[in-house]
Formats: sequence, structure tokens, C-alpha cells
Amino acid sequence: MKDEILLDFEKGYTQTIMQRLQQYLVSEDVEIVDPSEIYTLFSLQGPKSPQVLKNLFPDIVVPEKTWHFSEVDNDDGAVYICRRPRFGSDGFDLFVPESIQEGLRLQLMAAVELQGGSEVGQLASDLARIQAGVPKMGVDMTSANLVQETGLASSMISFQKGCYIGQEVISRIRTVGKVNKSLCRLSLESLPSSSGEMSAVLTADGKEAGTLTSLAKIPGQNTQIMGLGYVKRAFLEDFDSLCLIGNEGNPVKARILGQPSTTGING
Repeated sequence: MKDEILLDFEKGYTQTIMQRLQQYLVSEDVEIVDPSEIYTLFSLQGPKSPQVLKNLFPDIVVPEKTWHFSEVDNDDGAVYICRRPRFGSDGFDLFVPESIQEGLRLQLMAAVELQGGSEVGQLASDLARIQAGVPKMGVDMTSANLVQETGLASSMISFQKGCYIGQEVISRIRTVGKVNKSLCRLSLESLPSSSGEMSAVLTADGKEAGTLTSLAKIPGQNTQIMGLGYVKRAFLEDFDSLCLIGNEGNPVKARILGQPSTTGING
């Protein structure tokens, strides 16, 4: 992608980000555009995704590193392919010209089915990301969160690239400070009561210890209840002492499994 930078993020942030970037254009020869009307996104996820790509595009040079791109020429515009593991395994995002998206979708589905895969919807995607411990922008993290709270600083921030807006606060936390809460992967003993609204508050010994942000029942031979949530610093070492209070007041035991995955951030 010569002389271009492609930004990919969750729905609903386009105008906010475009306006923010526009504020810092002074004399640069730069144009900020929304490509969503001419391009669509297909996400190919799973350990066999490299083979699917090779079957679909026999001459492709598969990107070796996460966030790296390959380009497949097409008469209606290039298909951009980014190595983008979203659920803790391997994966790719395909940015496809709208004019060929339906035909390419059918070809992609055929290639996926040859490897024993299938098309999935949002529910299955959310189950996969929560099981893998992958946080989602707008759900598990927002603009109100410091990046160090999310556990993603090592993969999302460079401390060697000079100055940037907000650098002072981020650098100060790195060198002398600590955050008051951290995003963690959680395992729950059972699902809270489903009638009414579930409390998102995590407690420990009757004290508020954090907030649940995502929850999923993972099907399988041994059903698992997994989630993501912020745990206050004082309780991070108490791996087995957390509870989630259901709407009927019945506590559900929760256990801290560790920090979120840095290999498949959704946002």
C-alpha cells in the first residue's frame, strides 16, 4: 500500500477518528477518506487460514508477520490481505472492492469448506474471542481506559517512535506509576441467573473488586463459562476469591486466568 495507511476499527468510530486526525493536519499533503463505501471486509480465521488463502490466490505471497499486507491485483481494484489473528489462532483480513465482493465471497466460502470450515456469525465470533481472551473495543475497552489497564501496552505502544499526543501520561505510568485496575481473563463456576439484568460487579469478601465486561458460555464436552473484566489492583493476587453477584443475590465464583491475549485485539 504505497503512500497509504489503512485504519481498521469497530463500527461507530469512523467520524470520531476522522475528525480527530483532521485536527492535526496543518500543511501536510494528506487526504483522509472513508473507504467503507467502496471496500468491504472479510475475516478469515483459524489454523488452516494460510492454506485457504493459497488455494484461493495460488500466486499470493502470504504475509508472514501480524499486521503485514499482501496485495492481489484485480481489474476492479486490488484486494488487500492483512495477517490479522482475531481469536488467538492464525487469521487474515481481506479488504475487497465492493464491485467483486459477492463473487469473491462465494469463492472464499468454497475454499473454506474444502478445509472443513464454515461461515459464522457475530455470536460465534464473540464466543471465540472471549474464549481466547481477546478484548473488543467498545465492549472491554473504551476511550476512558488507559492502554496499560487493558494489558495490551506491549503490543500496542512503541516507546521508541518519538513524540505523540498523550505520550507523557503513558510514559509516566511506564516508568514510575501503576494503574488502579487491569483487564483480566476470567473463569466462572456457572452462569449467573438469567432472569432480569445481571450485575456486572465483581466482589471479594464483600468489597467491590472490579467489573465484568464480557461473558460467554463456551459449548463443548466440558462446558466453560468465561469472561473478561477489570479487576482492581488490590485484588489481582487473589486468583480464586472473586464473585459475580447475580440479580437474585446468588454469588457465582470467579477465577482470574491472566491477562488478555495480545495476538488478536478486536478494535
